[in-house]
Formats: sequence, C-alpha cells, structure tokens
Amino acid sequence: MSHTHWDHIQGLPFFQPAYNKETILTIYGSPYKEKFLASVLKGQMDKEYFPVSMAVFSADIRIREISEEIIHLGEFTIEWQEQICHPGGSVRYGLQIGGKKIVYATDVELNRIFQGESREDDAKALAREYLEFVHNADLLIADGQFTEEEYSSKVGWGHSSIPLLLDVAYEAQVKQLAIFHHDPQHSDKFLDEFWMENRSKFLSTYKKMDIFWAREGLTLEI
Repeated sequence: MSHTHWDHIQGLPFFQPAYNKETILTIYGSPYKEKFLASVLKGQMDKEYFPVSMAVFSADIRIREISEEIIHLGEFTIEWQEQICHPGGSVRYGLQIGGKKIVYATDVELNRIFQGESREDDAKALAREYLEFVHNADLLIADGQFTEEEYSSKVGWGHSSIPLLLDVAYEAQVKQLAIFHHDPQHSDKFLDEFWMENRSKFLSTYKKMDIFWAREGLTLEI
C-alpha cells in the first residue's frame, strides 16, 4: 500500500477475498506509519462510515510495516522507497520477476522535484533517486493528474502534470507507461484526445515508449 488517503484504501471493504476464510491477506505499508496503518484501515470501517466492521472479514489479514529494504515474496523481489513530495508521504514499489521490472510509483509531485525553482542539491538527489528507481521498467504505473496549465494552480497537491511525467519516464527509458489518478474533471473524451496528441511522439522515436490510460479491468502482458 502506497499510503492511506481515502482513494487508496476505500476499496478494501469491497475486496471479496477478504470475506473468504481460505484467504491469507498481508498488507504492507510504510514503517513510518507505525501502528497508524492498522488503525486507519480499521477506522474507515467504523459504523459511522461503513455498515460492516473489519471484524466481519473471514480472511486471515495481517497488516505489516515494512522492516527491510528488499522484500522477497515467492518469486517476487520487491524494492521500495519513501516519497516525500506528497501530503502525508507515499511509498513507491519496484517488483521484479522473471527478468521483468514493474514499478508502482504514484502520488508524488514530480514537478516539484524536476522543475523546482531552486534546483537545490536535495531536489537533485530526489530526481536522481526517482530516475534510478524507475529506470528501464517494463511497466511503470504512475499518476498524471493535471495538464501543464492546470498544474500551475495545483502546486503542493502532491500530483504530477501529465507532460512532465511523460518526459521523465522517457528519460528513464521506461517501456510501457500506465497513467492513472485521473482528475475527476477530465472526461473520457478529454483523455482520449489528450492521449492521441501525445502517444505518437513517443512511438516515433528510436527509444519507443508505449503510453496509455490505466483503467479498471485492464490486463497487460509484460
């Protein structure tokens, strides 16, 4: 779990395997949250917010704060880093299996890192860390919420502009870029047109990068 904002945890009460007694569900989160992670997940299912409490879950649910730099889960190797350019923080994850690399790096304001006015050493270090973490990913899942024009009035909200995300991902030699965390004000028509305007630029170069909007039910071959 990257962080505990509502839009990232409110799916848990509707996660059907959690109601299956045969399920073993382990939820990993930032060690900086300490016991706060468990209390937040349980708190959202308080009777004031939701009619079913977490006690109704039949699954064996384990909530763990990450305790090592690299997590080994079966055939998966998972690296993670804290991201500070988001209110309350966020964690990015890099999954590797069978020589393939999948990165989930959402809810980080890349504009503040790569386009900051000062470009001080700490910002340069954050930019270098991000580029190294996502470098050569077979799939990068990242948030692009705003157009460049919209971002100017959303500085500090913790999300990136789509054009900057495209440029940064391309610089990091990402092969596939799944963009999500769409602004609720963006219609499907708007997103389709924006995609048409941008995808050809990254498919016509010698280092091709396939970009697309993430959507519910999407299945990808890596």
